[in-house]
Amino acid sequence: MIVTKYPRVSKRVSYSAECAAVVAALAIKFTSLQRLPTCSLSDYDNQESKPLCGDVSIGSAIVTTASGSIRIPKDDRINNLSGRSIEVVVGLEPPIPFSVHENLICASSDFFRKAMEGDWKESKQLLVCLEDDDPDTFLVYLHWLYRGTLPVRIDEPGPLMNSEYLQLAKAYILGDKLQDGDFKDVVIDAMIDKCKSTASDGHRWFPVGPVLRCMYKNTPTSSKARRLLVDIYVHHGPGHWTSDGAEQDEIPKDFLYEVTMAFMDKRDKNEEDPTQRPTCAYHEHGPGETRCYKARLRNGIVTRKAQS
Repeated sequence: MIVTKYPRVSKRVSYSAECAAVVAALAIKFTSLQRLPTCSLSDYDNQESKPLCGDVSIGSAIVTTASGSIRIPKDDRINNLSGRSIEVVVGLEPPIPFSVHENLICASSDFFRKAMEGDWKESKQLLVCLEDDDPDTFLVYLHWLYRGTLPVRIDEPGPLMNSEYLQLAKAYILGDKLQDGDFKDVVIDAMIDKCKSTASDGHRWFPVGPVLRCMYKNTPTSSKARRLLVDIYVHHGPGHWTSDGAEQDEIPKDFLYEVTMAFMDKRDKNEEDPTQRPTCAYHEHGPGETRCYKARLRNGIVTRKAQS
């Protein structure tokens, strides 16, 4: 039997969470060694309240992520993290600069790919300005590019709940501008997931007023996000939804027209709940689930081809 112990040191040492994660990953690798008492990450970060750990657990997954082990298989997406970075300045008051890997964002956004191609000023300066856009919304986009998730969740009922829908509506509009179909589809799935989820009061809440105005003001008539909102109202919405959070004359006329037509069509059809049907019905990709971003998910991240 092999037992490994690490000697205690006389001085307290401050380890970062990153160092602890590396130590843990190495520990996972040696699965044949004896399991000993475990140190948590807080043992490394909070040395004032806990004694310095001397024994390390070997052979169990000490550190995990939302998708499982901190150790994951390598995939082609790592190629998008090489090469140069570009600066993206978003907003005006004040303008906020962001730095992003060119290969990563160009593999996902046709807008950025075209901006970085050829003899354009943006390509020469490695600088793209999005003066009319919201920095917080662009941050949601970057979070998805690098992490594969949308940091928008709000479980509070009422107006706070609607603010998450509004964040998602703005994200969808940004995705449309950046010509990123995968991102738009992810946002649609997030909206549907929100509709299916219960808030902290135990009830389901749906998008109202400001979300409708935002979406209908900034999307074309062919937008599948519009279709989703109409289907939600036809299948779930009582009359007072149209006045919640908005005056009567603030509801988009196109929305009211489309809801009316959908109600008339529904009399001859037995359509299913839009939150229960396959979400690809509201996606940008063409026919076939193999084109969906979900078919390219690896460890929670959408894989994309590296730019040459």
